[in-house]
Formats: sequence, structure tokens, C-alpha cells
Amino acid sequence: MSLPLPTAAPLRGHSTLRGADRLGFRLPNADGQEISLADERYRGKVVIVSILGTWCPNCLDEAQYLAQWYRENRERGVEIVGLSFERKDDLDYAKAAVGSFKKRYGVEYEVLLAGKVGDASVAKALPEVDRLLSYPATFFVDKKGKVAKIYTGFSSPATGLFYEEWEKDFNDVVNKLMEIKNRAV
Repeated sequence: MSLPLPTAAPLRGHSTLRGADRLGFRLPNADGQEISLADERYRGKVVIVSILGTWCPNCLDEAQYLAQWYRENRERGVEIVGLSFERKDDLDYAKAAVGSFKKRYGVEYEVLLAGKVGDASVAKALPEVDRLLSYPATFFVDKKGKVAKIYTGFSSPATGLFYEEWEKDFNDVVNKLMEIKNRAV
């Protein structure tokens, strides 16, 4: 069931889910710890899942926004998780790239190692995603763990009014999900 959430259209179409309403990933962070949305840290919270690559300019712009936004909003009971798809299928390379990325942008939320960029890795890490059209893609997960909204792409500050519209819509979606009174299943 779709929620009555703001509907600003993404720039390049949108990613979709296939026969599912949840993201079931279990992926390692740079320390090797397996992380899932079923973990206690995320249960009963609104979670923003950012699909990214440290090689992607728009992902870097989005990370700059999300890192600051998270510092200002995490006390509200909202979490962010990044899933990073990197250029090489090399764990040491991915760990180094994600480590540099987190340090450069002051990222304090989890960024998980999802594999090498490409359809095969996306299908393995996120089998419930039917189409991942571009990076970044942002999934808004409600307090019950269901995907409520998906954005594809990011309108950076350089886009002026498009950025202002994106930022307003982003915050409207989160605020609406935060208002909904529900508990994790």
C-alpha cells in the first residue's frame, strides 16, 4: 500500500521493487561486521538507504548533504545506511575507498560494502530491486521496515531550484514517515 507522500519526480525515471516491499540485504561494513535492517539499531525507525559508489559525483554530493542532515536529525530516531558499489571487485580497495569517503564527508552512519558496480552485484546484494537506473538511489524505509518511497538520482546544490525542491521533498517524506505511529513487525 502506498503512503500519501510527496511526489516530486526524480530526474531519470525511478528504481522499483520486484514482488517485495522490504530490503533484505545483509552486508559487511569495512570492519567485516554484517549489517541488516533487521538489526536492533534500525528496528522501529525510519531508515534512509542510499545506494552509492565512491566514484560517483552525484553520490558524493548526496553524501555531503546526508552526512550533515544525519548529524542534525539522528536524535529524532532516524537512521541512514549507505550501500557502496565500487569499481573493483577487491575487498581491500572497497574498504580503502569507503574509509576515505567517510572521512572526507564526515559520514557517521554505516556504509556497507555491496560489491562491484554492475547489475550482477546489485542483483546479488538487492534481489528485490527490479531496476536500479542510476546512482545514487535513495530508499525511504518506514518504521515497519517497508520501503515507502524511492528516489533515483540527486539534484545537487548546483541545480538551484531543483535542489531546493529535492531538499523540501526529502524532508517532507522523512517528516511524514516519522509522524506515522507504528512499530516494527
